[in-house]
Amino acid sequence: MRFTIKGLIASGVPDFRSECRSLLDCLGFELEIEGSLPDGPCLIVANHLSYLDIVILCTLRPAIFVTSFEVRDQPATGFFARLGRSIFVERRNYSTLLKDIGAIKDALRVGHTVGLFPEGTTSSGKMLPWKSSLLEAASALSVPVLPVALEYLEVNRKKICYSNHDLLYYYGSMSFNSHLPRLLQEVDQAKVKVTVLSPIVGTNRKKITDSARLAVLEVLLDRIPT
Repeated sequence: MRFTIKGLIASGVPDFRSECRSLLDCLGFELEIEGSLPDGPCLIVANHLSYLDIVILCTLRPAIFVTSFEVRDQPATGFFARLGRSIFVERRNYSTLLKDIGAIKDALRVGHTVGLFPEGTTSSGKMLPWKSSLLEAASALSVPVLPVALEYLEVNRKKICYSNHDLLYYYGSMSFNSHLPRLLQEVDQAKVKVTVLSPIVGTNRKKITDSARLAVLEVLLDRIPT
């Protein structure tokens, strides 16, 4: 089932804040949020470490997330992505880029908050370069771009480091079907911090992207796993 922007306008964005908070509570996650979101539509841009990132960000505000077509066709993550009215894009196909940007514009134009991960994939802790193309949707409409830094600080009451971050981080060739059971079996506590930074408004998507990435990187710099 593919959701269209027309469908988004008719049905609205599902509000899963209470469900996501309950899920994080069940997993033993302690969530600390610093800062707040501006009124009105915005484009949330964040570093990306795990599928848990979306659950965490969904506790802030109902939002539509931008994700890849590959996710859409996966049994578990694809189901939840469709349930959350995700906008599916083909990041590597420049022929569909304008259509993808248009879909994000449509969502912002009708007042929705949209979230995306400009790295385009998850990392093992060292933040990857950010791609600017999809931020064109916000710059063209002068909609605020909101940098958000996600930090996994502890797992099982130990500081996140190279030897234990794979319990939470999901990246590379990891399999969701093996990672999730391990998380459920081995993790009984985790501490996560979400830092909502100052909104950025501008007309140059590359400058906005660079400024947003730098703002997030400055928060994370002292806590990259070693």
